Amino acid sequence: MKFCLSDVRTTSALASSVDCSTAHNRIRYRAYNGERPFDIEVVSHLSETDSTSGKAVHTPDEIIKQRDFIIAKLRGASDRLFSHWQLRDYEQSVIDPTAAGADFQLIPLRPPKQVFIAGYPKDRDLVISEGFLNLTEKQRRGYFAANYDVYSQRYLQSHGLGIETRWGMGVQNHMSGGPVVDSSGYLVGVVVNGNDQTAGVLSIENVLSTFFSRSGKAEDYPAVLLSPTQTPLYLRY
Repeated sequence: MKFCLSDVRTTSALASSVDCSTAHNRIRYRAYNGERPFDIEVVSHLSETDSTSGKAVHTPDEIIKQRDFIIAKLRGASDRLFSHWQLRDYEQSVIDPTAAGADFQLIPLRPPKQVFIAGYPKDRDLVISEGFLNLTEKQRRGYFAANYDVYSQRYLQSHGLGIETRWGMGVQNHMSGGPVVDSSGYLVGVVVNGNDQTAGVLSIENVLSTFFSRSGKAEDYPAVLLSPTQTPLYLRY
């Protein structure tokens, strides 16, 4: 989004519109579903300082703390529907958007969560990685699948996991932004970085708490309906 948001770097915008197909005179953003093209429209973003601190490269924990992400949509004919991952309800006020840059201490995720990461590595078709998220932090801004033994054998056995369970999972270059889905098919977050043995995951709670509200005006339509609770979420103003 570096070029699409080049003219609005100093501002944050929620429930607004930046048309990436016309925002920059040299670059046009398009997305393809099969052979069908779609324009891309950014509907919520933070200022560059809040998102990235002006840095071009970040570690996974920096992305999680600084909220280096946006909300965008594909724009096309209204009769075109897309399949999507289901969202569970999430605990309100766990994440404090006003303290996004605060340091955090990683702690074991209890219990560990089996997940699947889908993405498109450079010059390859769809790849799905499988593994366990085993680290998080108090506000659940993110999760990590890291090659560390953080559980006792008794704890693993009490949750039906073998002591030979392997920790850490591989994420290849260009898989960033891919969905991270649990074993029930619910979206846990999006992968933001990684290597052969570590994956950094931005939690869906982080995205929802940053850009969405549980209350809206009477005339508003819900931007997201959470499943299975059917809780409506509205883009923040």
